[in-house]
Amino acid sequence: MSDEKRDDRRRSAPERLDTLLGAVLELPPDERDRWIDESSTGNAALRGQLREMLRKAEADAARRSSPAETEFLPLSGPRPSSGGHGGSGDSGRGTAADEPTATPLVLGQHVGRYHVLDLLGAGGMGRVYRALDATLGREVAIKGLSDAFRGDSRSLRRFEREARVLATLSHPNIAAIYGFERLNGSPYLVLERVEGETLAHRLARGPLPIDEALAVAVQIIAGLEEAHAKGVIHRDLKPSNVMLTPARQVKLVDFGLAKTPTVKPDEDEPVDPITEIGVVVGTARYMSPEQVKGEDIDTRTDVWAFGCVLFEMLTARPAFAGRSVSEVAAAVLRDEPDWSALPADVPRAVTRLIRRCLRRDPRTRLQHIGDARIELVDLEQDPDRSTERAARATKHRRLQWSIVAALAMTAAGALFLLWPRQRDAAPPVRLSLELPSPVTLASEFSAPFAIAPAGSPLAIEATEGGTRRLYVRELRDPALRRLAGTEGARQPFFSADGQWLAFFTERQLAKVAVGGGPVLELADIGGNPRGATWTADGTIVVAATQTAGLMRVPDRGGRPVALTTLDKAGGEYSHRWPDALPGTPWVLFTVGLEDATFDEGRIEAVSLDTGERRVVLTGAGFARYMPGGRLLFVRGGRLYAVEFDPGRLAVQGTPEVILDAIRYDWRNGGSHLAVSTGVLLYGPGEPVSHEYYLSWVDREGQLRRAVDTPRRFRDSRRSPDGQRIAAAVGSSTESDLWSVDANATLSRLSFGLSPYRPTWTADGSGITVGAQKDGKWRLLTIPAEGTGEPTVLLESPNRLYPNAWTPDGRHLLFQESGSTTGWDIRSLQVDEARRPVGAAKGFASSPFHETNAAISPDGRWVAYESDELDGVVQVYVRSWPDGAHKVRASTGGARSPVWGANGELYYWQTGESLLRVVRTRENGRQLTIGTPEPVWKSDVASAMLRRVVVTLPNGRFDIDPSGARFLVLEKATPDSGPTLRSPIVVLGH
Repeated sequence: MSDEKRDDRRRSAPERLDTLLGAVLELPPDERDRWIDESSTGNAALRGQLREMLRKAEADAARRSSPAETEFLPLSGPRPSSGGHGGSGDSGRGTAADEPTATPLVLGQHVGRYHVLDLLGAGGMGRVYRALDATLGREVAIKGLSDAFRGDSRSLRRFEREARVLATLSHPNIAAIYGFERLNGSPYLVLERVEGETLAHRLARGPLPIDEALAVAVQIIAGLEEAHAKGVIHRDLKPSNVMLTPARQVKLVDFGLAKTPTVKPDEDEPVDPITEIGVVVGTARYMSPEQVKGEDIDTRTDVWAFGCVLFEMLTARPAFAGRSVSEVAAAVLRDEPDWSALPADVPRAVTRLIRRCLRRDPRTRLQHIGDARIELVDLEQDPDRSTERAARATKHRRLQWSIVAALAMTAAGALFLLWPRQRDAAPPVRLSLELPSPVTLASEFSAPFAIAPAGSPLAIEATEGGTRRLYVRELRDPALRRLAGTEGARQPFFSADGQWLAFFTERQLAKVAVGGGPVLELADIGGNPRGATWTADGTIVVAATQTAGLMRVPDRGGRPVALTTLDKAGGEYSHRWPDALPGTPWVLFTVGLEDATFDEGRIEAVSLDTGERRVVLTGAGFARYMPGGRLLFVRGGRLYAVEFDPGRLAVQGTPEVILDAIRYDWRNGGSHLAVSTGVLLYGPGEPVSHEYYLSWVDREGQLRRAVDTPRRFRDSRRSPDGQRIAAAVGSSTESDLWSVDANATLSRLSFGLSPYRPTWTADGSGITVGAQKDGKWRLLTIPAEGTGEPTVLLESPNRLYPNAWTPDGRHLLFQESGSTTGWDIRSLQVDEARRPVGAAKGFASSPFHETNAAISPDGRWVAYESDELDGVVQVYVRSWPDGAHKVRASTGGARSPVWGANGELYYWQTGESLLRVVRTRENGRQLTIGTPEPVWKSDVASAMLRRVVVTLPNGRFDIDPSGARFLVLEKATPDSGPTLRSPIVVLGH
């Protein structure tokens, strides 16, 4: 037996034992003992374990045999619709054994922030409960895992890793995993609650019509394609793990047996008796031959299971049957399906597809599940059907449109959910908004378009002849009308009556009549706004800068007045992207949090009457209200919709992914999205992942990875000698400090710390971070070798981040967030043992934000960021330690200053998204800044934009001491481009 195969069989033994129990419980009671004897020949330990678990499972079922509960807890046969997540609603798993959870949850109990409502069902893996997520106002399913996972720390760690992998499978056809919680030491999975019935329950009423079966098949394929693309093999695809929503949308559930890349077990890990006889994982009727034989598997095992499911959808009978699990397994290895059971009018191409999926040799089987999708799409062009076409033309057209409709549902993310669900309503129509040459859409992080509240006209921010201006067009008329006087305009938005169009210029807020006329200036606004909205009562709500609260301006013009104030103690650094709720005094907006992406942001509402604020959603950004009662928001480059009551400011139900890829910038939360009555306008984009490689890139654009595995790396920094890298790994609220040595060895240096801004000490012996504990922020230094206790340097009720140690190691520059002055740069002196000497002192402090200080190699100059000029973050340089001499180093928006070994200064120019370098020359205590130059040639810079991340919040760049290469975060999936595509108009009727 190969080492790889042996390692695979040693994994998750408790999970395999649980699966065996499920297989036993599939059988009639009088066959269970015989099956156990046959399956455990020569393994008395295994036989004893199974018999004891079976006894307890049957006793548990008997205890719960009241009519109220047996509806949810059948021992065999199809599970009725539970209206919940189908992941444990699995008839093949039976009831839980040996107390699946430490203590069954009861009504009113809390698991984390989730409020338990009732029991949905039970299976071999544990019990599933319906619960309420009070924060998001949605119902979820909570799955309590069995004792096997509680008692085996290695299995629990593997399951946690698996849960994190599955959490990346955000797709309309995969039921989501929301989190992993613990209660009294017992683990729980928090899952999407899917309304509807399982495919198994539907098939109990008979086969599906061909068009319906193939529409379901296309969606199953789409979900499997997403999983396979992320390296996940389901391994247990079957009708009871396919949920059908009332809108006939497919949701794949129960990835509990999914195979993912795992860490090899330690050499001294004991082997469970189960693993010694090659126990298989899965449900017998749908297992591939290689699964039955206990051999290594890959994605082709899911292709086999898909063929079984498609056969069963068309016939309402399994492809492989038998009176016992042993007989079924033998049929899988030996027999052919009863092909005569397929309906006579099933297209030959479909029969051929099923045959290709069910070839026993994986090498001759359909190799990729996506190939099945292509075959179904090409169904109408199948030459084998030439003699059938005329006789069945009507039926074929209906079949083709069923497949196309299913594909559209998957590709567009079930956009029909946006519109009222009327019985006879037409499906939404999607149109590409092409602009006539030579007009091109402006490339902005914010939406370069807007829709009038009535659904027409559109306002478009576009460029012609090198000049950017606004154009207006009616929705159904391709002709563009140029609005005079709008040169340089950006971020357009309509008045509530649709008669006026407001926009930003270089420093002002202005408006113009939609029909044309003079441009009227309304207020002086900073040069870096983040959205605006116009309410029915004549108020314009503006996000004037990227680091402030919202302002209100009368639409007749006047001085901006504060509407919201940042909660600095709560980590807020920006309020932006407002959207008025019609018929209410409320305005939605996005809250940006310190050192977090906008995927980790918050949607709130503020009252124009009272200033009251209410939280609507967490973990979301760029909210837009869709008339008719739905709230749209963006997360990870995907567009979600959820039922929403604007009067109560309450979301209802579970958010649905309606677009898999929308243009979105996670760094500022901007998205190309506009909505109105019956119309949605969006810019296509790419999904966003926050997993990266730690990589070095040279001046020619060649990348070399410091770590071969992508992780959620954040905020990386190289050591003074350039041999090691420190980085946070995880989200902004759940992360730890890790180091990487020259051999690509990862070492974890903290546990549960959630550190910010790793900063190496001057001698490289320690890494200073900022972290919060018990309501206080601390600066502490962690030994770089991972031994010894951290040293606390400073405590404060205010947020603290380290920035840089001076070359002599005697001063730490750090930033502190004050309640009135924002971020300030301060310094702390230490002695030779790095113990604080005296109180911290101010270095760069003003009513504006001063952040991210870096000290020159000679210790004479400090570069830092400040938004003191028009709210635009720029790079400045001050003399150290007196701060007397100050000069601006950047000519446009800039972030993340880093000094080179020879006194050159690097920074990221945000407006042009370029890495630039300036040469500095010292004359006494004066510093002269040279002309900024690009580090990379234009073609290299363009490639780098698609491949690397070098700006906060996810990461800063750093430079090797040699100056020949830069430390960056390389995207696990590079942007494919093009950077901007034509917007898509979606019409509801």
